[in-house]
Amino acid sequence: MAKYGPAGRSEAVWVTTIAVAGAPTATELNAGVDLTPSIRTLPDIPRSGNTIDVATLDSKFEARQVGTRGGDVASVELLRDTGTETALTALAEDTAGFLVLARKGLATAGTFAIADVVDIFPATVLVVADGNPGRNDPDFVTIEMVITGTPTRNFAVTA
Repeated sequence: MAKYGPAGRSEAVWVTTIAVAGAPTATELNAGVDLTPSIRTLPDIPRSGNTIDVATLDSKFEARQVGTRGGDVASVELLRDTGTETALTALAEDTAGFLVLARKGLATAGTFAIADVVDIFPATVLVVADGNPGRNDPDFVTIEMVITGTPTRNFAVTA
């Protein structure tokens, strides 16, 4: 299996409405705001988990079971532009929607189609923080999003 780099391949969109949670159609995804031309790298989406202590008095072993997952804050870095900033406007604080990533790309770049594989993160924008670029760096903002529900991974787009 060939390895790949995300630059020039991966795509990211912000979709405000998906009729069936976790199961977007190609039409819904194509109606989203394309973040790809503004986003600097793939978003940092931490994935943490918790355990449940189920140890009992009759054993010295600290037994654990799987507990809850998630509840993390995702971070997206967008480059600023001197013109219209569609991506930044779409990601205003308190905006709820879905961050959709096509990590391996799309069959046709820039257009979602049936069978394209995506990850879907229900999210609400928490903070839009101005970057602090150096002298020879582009201006940017860091957008923090609260992941508000269970992500859908490796979803093959339908209809």
